[in-house]
Amino acid sequence: MDVSAGEAFNRFLYSHPNHECTVEIYSRLGFIYKNLEFFDLAIKHFTAALNDSRESTFLTKVELRFNIAHCYDIAGDLDRAAIEYRTILTDHSVQLTSSLQAQILRQLGWLCYREECQPVQRPQKIFEAENYLIQSKELEPNCGKTYYYLGRCYGELQDRAHDAFVYYRHSIDKSEADADTWCSIGVLYQQQSQPMDALQAFICAVQSDREHSAAWTDLGRLYEVNCQFSDALHCFKKALKCQPAAPEALKARIRVLEKELHPSSLLIGNLRSLPPSELPGLNEAWRLSIPAELSQRQEEFLKQKQQRYRDGSPLLSTPLTLPQNTNESVEIQIQLMNILRANTAEITERERVLLEVLESKFDKNKKNGIEQSVEMHAKHDFTNGGIKKEMLMDDDAIPSTSSLEIHSTERAITIDNEEIAKEQAKSTKEVSPLPCSFSLAAEVRVPLTITASELMERCRKRIDKPSEFLEIFDEQVKPPSLPKAPQMEKSSPEKLLRPTPVIMVESRKEAYSIELQNYCYNSAVVLIRGLTQTLKMDLSLFSTKSLLEIAPNHEVEIRSQYKMRPDQNVDHLGQPTWTCHSIRSFTTIAHYAQYQAQSFQYSLKEEAEKLRAASAKYGGGSGGTSTDTSNGSLKRRRATVPEESQMPMKLVKFGTNVDLSDETKFKLQLTELSKMPSFARLIAACNMLTHLGHTVYGMNTVQLYMKVPGARTPGHVENNCLASVNINIGPGDCEWFCVPYEYWSAVNELVEKRKLNFLKGSWWPNIDELLEANIPVYRFTQKAGDVAWIGSGCIHWVHSTGWCNNVAWNVGPPTPNQYEMAVHCHEWNKLNGYKSLVPMQHLSWQLARNIRFSNQRMFTLIKHMLIRSLAYSKMIADMLTVYDKPIRMHPRQKGEVSHYCSTCEIEVWNILFVREVNGKFPVYCVQCARKADLSNFTVLQQYTFDDLCGVFDQFRLYPQNRSAVVC
Repeated sequence: MDVSAGEAFNRFLYSHPNHECTVEIYSRLGFIYKNLEFFDLAIKHFTAALNDSRESTFLTKVELRFNIAHCYDIAGDLDRAAIEYRTILTDHSVQLTSSLQAQILRQLGWLCYREECQPVQRPQKIFEAENYLIQSKELEPNCGKTYYYLGRCYGELQDRAHDAFVYYRHSIDKSEADADTWCSIGVLYQQQSQPMDALQAFICAVQSDREHSAAWTDLGRLYEVNCQFSDALHCFKKALKCQPAAPEALKARIRVLEKELHPSSLLIGNLRSLPPSELPGLNEAWRLSIPAELSQRQEEFLKQKQQRYRDGSPLLSTPLTLPQNTNESVEIQIQLMNILRANTAEITERERVLLEVLESKFDKNKKNGIEQSVEMHAKHDFTNGGIKKEMLMDDDAIPSTSSLEIHSTERAITIDNEEIAKEQAKSTKEVSPLPCSFSLAAEVRVPLTITASELMERCRKRIDKPSEFLEIFDEQVKPPSLPKAPQMEKSSPEKLLRPTPVIMVESRKEAYSIELQNYCYNSAVVLIRGLTQTLKMDLSLFSTKSLLEIAPNHEVEIRSQYKMRPDQNVDHLGQPTWTCHSIRSFTTIAHYAQYQAQSFQYSLKEEAEKLRAASAKYGGGSGGTSTDTSNGSLKRRRATVPEESQMPMKLVKFGTNVDLSDETKFKLQLTELSKMPSFARLIAACNMLTHLGHTVYGMNTVQLYMKVPGARTPGHVENNCLASVNINIGPGDCEWFCVPYEYWSAVNELVEKRKLNFLKGSWWPNIDELLEANIPVYRFTQKAGDVAWIGSGCIHWVHSTGWCNNVAWNVGPPTPNQYEMAVHCHEWNKLNGYKSLVPMQHLSWQLARNIRFSNQRMFTLIKHMLIRSLAYSKMIADMLTVYDKPIRMHPRQKGEVSHYCSTCEIEVWNILFVREVNGKFPVYCVQCARKADLSNFTVLQQYTFDDLCGVFDQFRLYPQNRSAVVC
């Protein structure tokens, strides 16, 4: 439900970024993403609501600040959370309610308790936590969490165990179904050797929250101590399924118990000699008195909650009896008309016009027999959970209807009726200062031949002569959708496993041929062999040994992952999953080189031991009889060995995203890569990224990947769907899996079904499931020296099968397909709150300055982008003139990076809105600046309109036979 609501809100924000209800949507989106544990997105949307000058009825400004701090808190950034909490407490400009102040103090106390410190400092931290929590308890004595946190503090002090029990008891009295409290009670009982009481407490914990990993773990330990190993094993597996904080220890216990509970184990025979257990088994434990009573009360509470939901708000219970032939649109319009009538004294002029239109329409219908029988309620009859009237708002020439809050659910009612629209259009012709929305994919409504001066004049009419203004581009663009997968008959897995194109390059002429370039441009994936050898590239410069000599202290991002087969991906229990386990950390090249070498040496040692063991097993006995006897005993021994667990046990470290952009430090390496063909080169005229004029790390810079067997790059598409080049340095191999761009929507659907995020999540597809869904897959092995060309928008994931290094970078083929994909991906990212690393407006203007295009379609795409971009920039400038807001010229510097809005993360081009925040000057887009009050911003312009108009007019299509740079 949260995911669907989030998608609906995002679609609304995309189409109506400046609607007055956006502050409500941002605050609710933040809450949704917080519940989904997408904390970066939650903070982003809470911040957007906080920066808006309008108030939200859902969360006040100070509550938004608290939620931002709480996101940092539960995401594990305790230092940042503590700063945010204390800033709110010490801010005398805000009036804190006693409840909110109590919440902040409670969280500060809990932060102090969780803060890592030396053992000698632990008592001091507990003392600080206790002080905060006591203050919180005094302000809000009915909060069960405060008592629970105090119980945790006292539980660590041996002489305060009784106080811990008292506070846990108070916590249960305030909030009975709190799994954390029941679990902590169980731990205290276990420490005091009261196993039966501990059992009931743990059962109550897992009954309150079936996914409480700590409670299942503690329950398993209790059963294990009491020699009830089957129940212990069941509990440990439950704990492991619930994503525990420390899964390795649990896996070790599970493996031991599985081994010992195997029929061949000696433990099974010894179990019969053990005294009978004091504890009821897991099945009986649910029926013990305290858990049974708790279960009954929880069921009653759930029934009451469901009944309250069914009862609904006054509006939901309002009868609406209309004739069967009345359509849904008419019902909504009649209902809206009556609501407006009930609030006649308080409606605005726009709402009054709408009411008159509705009355004139339905008075006619009334004569034809349509009766209205909607029970009326005045506005003051509806309290919390009823209707909240909101202002009719418009960003368009025709206002939309107001929204109704129905029992904390917003139901947008839109009158989409041509007759009403015509009546309103007659009464007034209004044009907002800016378009309702701005999309880089909007349809252009002016001819390609329009001059810059004509475009400027057309933009001026928006303000000066709105009655004569005609749209330059579509100002109400629908949210983008992913390309639909090609419709084809169900194919066999053999046909869907497509053969990967492999090109053998045997001469420099072939390496630099236009045929190779065009083949790569038109393929989803290509494996090029012999290229690096033919061009005599010294790949040893990228070996771990060489890098260790050049930059031993250079930073390496580490991803800790489980080692599995390339076509396997399982969870902690060994069950198939798409979730790719990956924990982030950092180290240096020197430390990773040591790990890489030790991993190789350990593997050699393992192989040697296996060979010795095999020779010992198969090397004995000279006669046939003795050999048969040996084989028979071997089979018997094998029969007694339990089946090996499927749980992933071995962690490997993958060194990723090593930045090689420093031209001083890595000069030799970068020079060697310049031998590549121009279409695959880092810097080349036919690489669109070269024309950016600034660095985008990981895209137009080289990145190195340092691998051991089992290192994985999860499924993804490159930023803005650009193509990429990857060279395997060796000595080991890598296995690649690729899906063409056309099947993105099909893969995305499978990813979302597993509650994963395609753009931000870490996922590893199951090939069998892809084939079952009729999705083709390329699978190939990249050996040392091989170059993998990953085409535009290709979905891919990579698994190393040996010890190797790889280098990679992105390229932007100047083709219409690549450009369209990049623009579409930009809009898709914008819809989903994901930052596009390629600034498409800036890139388009740079291409117009630097390249002479002979491809009609490519020329048209870029010219349309220039039209949109220039027109929108002019509209912003004209709006600021109307508001008497001065614009300061601030010319763009050479190498200056493109700017992004610090709130919504979209590209901000030419006209920047800047304000000081904590000594820094972040940039904002025009929409976020308008919401936050333009008077607080300084406006900077990077290009003069004369300069832009000159580039616009000079950009033209060149005949193909001209001697020019043609890509």
